[in-house]
Amino acid sequence: MKKSPVHAALEAFRTTPTFAVNRRVWGLRRALAPWIRLPCTVRGPDGALFPLGADPIDDLILEGVYGRFADLYLPNALALEQPEFLVMDAGAHHGFAAIALLKRHPLAQVIAVEPSPRSAAVLRRNLAINGLTARAEVVEAAIGSESGNVALDESAGASWSTHTVSSGTEASLLPQVPAMRVLTILRGRRPVFVKCNAEGGEYALFPELFAAGVFPNSVALFAHPDEGDMEGLLAAFRRHEYDVRPTAWTEKRPRYLCVRKTL
Repeated sequence: MKKSPVHAALEAFRTTPTFAVNRRVWGLRRALAPWIRLPCTVRGPDGALFPLGADPIDDLILEGVYGRFADLYLPNALALEQPEFLVMDAGAHHGFAAIALLKRHPLAQVIAVEPSPRSAAVLRRNLAINGLTARAEVVEAAIGSESGNVALDESAGASWSTHTVSSGTEASLLPQVPAMRVLTILRGRRPVFVKCNAEGGEYALFPELFAAGVFPNSVALFAHPDEGDMEGLLAAFRRHEYDVRPTAWTEKRPRYLCVRKTL
């Protein structure tokens, strides 16, 4: 039996994730979502602040960072690292994963890579709200196999569906954004952890890292099978002594935590 709108709203409120310190505020937003997207700021268990506005994707990402996908976004292996280490967040979006990592590891630094100017502006604002600007470098670019410009398609509406288009008639009609090779972004630095949800950017990022002898201790890989040879990429991880673990895996959205066996 289909739930009435009132019952659906009550269920949304009741199932609000318990990690939120101000859970009732977020619950009210969730309950009212079918009618109005109530702006609010959710406080995470570590004191991090996450502004939620008109974009419904932010709610889902926040649930994932501290809930369903916490093993990917906040892997336990990082607790074994040196106090100071570098994280690369490829496809940083609005910065929720980067903020949670920086809060959990007070001496860590993040390189946050995000091609969308709109998302990058929100990312910078969210870092500033949390007092983390000095510990994060924002790179407003797509990751590519070569430097240059690529077209950015933001037509789908939801900000998490933004993707680059490299060629064709469609690309010529879209706004252009910079593309950068990962080694250009890193400038000789070596990340301990890489979170990659880059809409196909993984097929340029990791082959270049591995060819240069750069092997992060752990990788959260949000794979996009339609954008490249996913099985070939996973095989490359295994060749380089990574334990590839399906984590919160689904056929449409395969996700892997890759941990180097030499640790």
